[in-house]
Amino acid sequence: MSTNLTDVSSRDRVAQNFRDLVNDAEALLKSTAAYTGEGYETARANVVSRIETAKGAIHDLEGRAIDRYKEASANTETYVRANPWQAVGIAVAVGALVGFIAHRR
Repeated sequence: MSTNLTDVSSRDRVAQNFRDLVNDAEALLKSTAAYTGEGYETARANVVSRIETAKGAIHDLEGRAIDRYKEASANTETYVRANPWQAVGIAVAVGALVGFIAHRR
């Protein structure tokens, strides 16, 4: 599976925005804790439940991302150990491409 840096940075921004939303919702709940009434209590309980669910989802996504990183890292290490000269050639080609692109700008 291939992902480019734009996809990764977009995902990072979405994840950070989601974390910010959860934090803001928690702050809002804390600031309205003094309000009373059955409607408020029901709404508060629903929001708290959804926030906890969202936190769990974020935690699961982070865990899966870490697992994928570890797997990719292990696969890369295995490939480099099995094919050292091909890995060097790939690194040289990528370095030349980056140098070429940087020089053009």
